[in-house]
Amino acid sequence: MSDKETRRADGYSYPEDRRRFVIARAMLRSVLADHLGVAPAEVEITRDESGRPRVDGGPDFNLSHSGELAALVVSGDRRVGADVERHRELDYLGMAERVFLPGEHALIAALPEAERSVAFFRYWTCKEACVKVLGEGLSALPGPELVFDTAGAALMRDGERWSVGELVLPEGYSGAVVSPGRPFRVVQRNWSG
Repeated sequence: MSDKETRRADGYSYPEDRRRFVIARAMLRSVLADHLGVAPAEVEITRDESGRPRVDGGPDFNLSHSGELAALVVSGDRRVGADVERHRELDYLGMAERVFLPGEHALIAALPEAERSVAFFRYWTCKEACVKVLGEGLSALPGPELVFDTAGAALMRDGERWSVGELVLPEGYSGAVVSPGRPFRVVQRNWSG
């Protein structure tokens, strides 16, 4: 890891959080090194003008981690965003009302209470992956609108359809990959390090 990454890891109060951060960064550096044809220690991760992580001359990528899982998406030809979230107890309807569009909030509110958490995190991960593409942070919510139709899940932003790939994760987690434009194929791989 870089000196900055090491300082960030050392800043975690709980050893388990530090371990998760270090493993996620090792995965990120290993995968990017393969794409760049260099050693993991040689990968120079910087930030663009919006604050998104980037690698000069390398693929677009995005990393997210929550609980015991991390999701890394890498693309050579488009901007991408990923989000993974461990389900946890919170005021789903109150959060949905604040951060989702009215129709999305209504859909979640209409579900039986036992189904609301899964629906909430399904919407949340799709939308957060989108704002990670934009580099705008959560201030970009509630837009864009998440739609499900015969072509699958998509986000509609300013009349443009953004493709969504929902991740297949263990029970208690939700995750998504998002990119502007045409549909894409998500290839999931397990990695341990």
